Amino acid sequence: MEYVVADVREPEDIRTISQTAQDAYGRFDTWVNCAAVSIYGKLRDIPPEDLKSQFDTNVWGVLYGSFEAAEQLRDRDGGGAIINIGSIASERAFLMRSYSASKHAVKGFTDALRMALEKEGAPISITLGKPAAIDTPYPEHAKNYMEQEATVPAPVYAPETVARAILHAAEEPQREVTEPCAA
Repeated sequence: MEYVVADVREPEDIRTISQTAQDAYGRFDTWVNCAAVSIYGKLRDIPPEDLKSQFDTNVWGVLYGSFEAAEQLRDRDGGGAIINIGSIASERAFLMRSYSASKHAVKGFTDALRMALEKEGAPISITLGKPAAIDTPYPEHAKNYMEQEATVPAPVYAPETVARAILHAAEEPQREVTEPCAA
């Protein structure tokens, strides 16, 4: 198994991920953009530089990854799949959560990318994953400007459940995958 320590906010790191996969396996046919950070607190309490950093990871990381994957998959026999992980927050804003705004942006970009690639006839499926909360230490790593401990709302899914849904979307292209999903 190969891995790359990378910062999705850096286009050069994204290219390194792509090149490492191609060097190790000859090619890739599925690319999943699944990096995000969260900030807990009232919008008025969150410093603008934290909001920018959140958008750099949650939105620009998806854009950079999608552009690289599309470039590699576009002219390849059999094409491939790009799966961008949004959230149920891609459709609905949540109180005190700039995260929702970033995931709305991911949805908008994913829809636009799908339309553009379909128009040019590229053999690439584009899926937006919209899971609910996932049982990871995500809140523990989030910036928290609240007086109480950060938590995620129920329902909370096992990472394996979400991974199966993503794999299913790669094998059986879908526009969107929303948890819970019988994959």
